[in-house]
Amino acid sequence: MPVWGRPDPEDDPETWELVQFIRHLPRITPEELEEMKGLNPKTREELEEEEAIRRFLAGEQPTPNAEAHRH
Repeated sequence: MPVWGRPDPEDDPETWELVQFIRHLPRITPEELEEMKGLNPKTREELEEEEAIRRFLAGEQPTPNAEAHRH
């Protein structure tokens, strides 16, 4: 198996941050999971759905044929 990283651990902080993250996974809290979900990139569909929900909650009326018109 090839060697990863640099010979001196202080020269490779990203690898050690990943190691610490993986070691922490068994003890991850629900709050940490929610925070991580918020950092994930969203698809266009997810963004559109969030915008539709925001508009609905703000009392805005949907535009006719808004759902039917997609590129």
